Amino acid sequence: MRKMQNIVFLGAGSIGTALGNSLAVRSDLNVSLLSIEHDVVETITTSHINQKYFPNIRLTPALNATTDQSILKNAGVVFIAIPSVAVVDYMQLIRLLLPENAILVNLAKGFGCHDQIISQCLAEHLPNPVCALKGPSFAREIINNSPTAFTLASTDIELCRSLESLFEETNLFVDTTTDLLGVEIVSILKNIYAIRY
Repeated sequence: MRKMQNIVFLGAGSIGTALGNSLAVRSDLNVSLLSIEHDVVETITTSHINQKYFPNIRLTPALNATTDQSILKNAGVVFIAIPSVAVVDYMQLIRLLLPENAILVNLAKGFGCHDQIISQCLAEHLPNPVCALKGPSFAREIINNSPTAFTLASTDIELCRSLESLFEETNLFVDTTTDLLGVEIVSILKNIYAIRY
């Protein structure tokens, strides 16, 4: 399996920036945000601030940002932090840039294609190992270094265990499960209940 030290977050919005910043504090990881927003990349690169999403937070200088998709060619882990409605189409668009053994970690909450969850669609259309990272988390708390818990789900428990080590010595705490479908569905329902109540 490809070394996991090269980590790419698809999307430099609030959750991608917050999680990327938490992982980038580790000197053994190379963490980059891949964004289509040139202004966001510019402010992160020049001033270590995501002016659009966290204008009052200074990011760790080790967090990189780029608009260059070729960065995916050396990715070991790809965190998908773009809107759920765009995930499947975008992943198919960049599939030829992804190493086949790069691990895909879905952060998006929602359905993918037809009545399938996003992780199912990714597994159906891409050769990569797929898992999901979900939790009752808020980007604002993560970026402020508050301890935050997540569940990492994959049908392959060994895949989960190999990814757990990425979160050591950070403010992120992860438990694991093989109930990928359950975790994805609960994350969708959580948003519905939050809106309703």
